[in-house]
Amino acid sequence: MNNQEISTADIMAFILALGLDIFGIVCVLLDESLSLIPDFLGLLFLGSWRRITKRKSKKFWLAFLGELIPYLGSFVFWLLYTFSEIINPSYGKKS
Repeated sequence: MNNQEISTADIMAFILALGLDIFGIVCVLLDESLSLIPDFLGLLFLGSWRRITKRKSKKFWLAFLGELIPYLGSFVFWLLYTFSEIINPSYGKKS
């Protein structure tokens, strides 16, 4: 981990990602078509977090695409994305 503090926004994004992934798993168990709801909520809220914190990473779009794939979207892509950004932030990087 870099010598950076974990911000309140990072903690909130992590909790949101956890909630979205749990909600996504429940949606897949109930009806696969419902799983698009947490996917687009993640795009909206985690995309906003990404823009506010000025993180420039392709990992966000990979997580979003992973969430859109049927049944594979129940995997915890949002949680992995936020965790990887908190551990190794990509401020201004193009990776």
